[in-house]
Amino acid sequence: MSNLNRASEILSPSIEGGETDPDALMQALASTGEFKIARIPAYVNQVLESAGLRMSRSERVGEVAEFLATAEIGGFGTWEDVLETSKEAAEEIGNSTQAQVVTAIKAWAKANEVTLPKQTKSATGGGTRSNAFDNFTAHFLKNPSITDSEIDEYALNTILKKGEPNPPQAAKYAVAFKAAANCGRSHQ
Repeated sequence: MSNLNRASEILSPSIEGGETDPDALMQALASTGEFKIARIPAYVNQVLESAGLRMSRSERVGEVAEFLATAEIGGFGTWEDVLETSKEAAEEIGNSTQAQVVTAIKAWAKANEVTLPKQTKSATGGGTRSNAFDNFTAHFLKNPSITDSEIDEYALNTILKKGEPNPPQAAKYAVAFKAAANCGRSHQ
């Protein structure tokens, strides 16, 4: 039995039960100990494609090309135009994330010699780049006397995965936040 067939055999009951989250499916394969870790994402993608729950890259590029040909888009003047079009295309096409559609738009643009606008950094809030460290810096500047236990609590409340607390990751960030806070305090 091939590894792909074995992966399909393991994952099919979960998929039939409604589980389509790639992370959960990869964890299920990894927990068996039967597969090389590096190959697990490819097996999950192939099983999801076989089940009709995910598109192959070439199918997605074709669907995006068709969407771009039939949709009334005003062109790509800014990177935000690309993102908006990719969001619309992802909703229309289905079985694709916005990031996957952006990749397909880039492939379409290259094949059709279309120059896309320069990609900007991801934006959150008022159009400014933000990440966990930027957010902690802002929090620290408002409260420079924050204690280590308050930093632990802050990390637990702000480092989330799918909207839920992620304690292992929060603990890693808390270490970095504490180091930054101590450095900041030493320069006050």
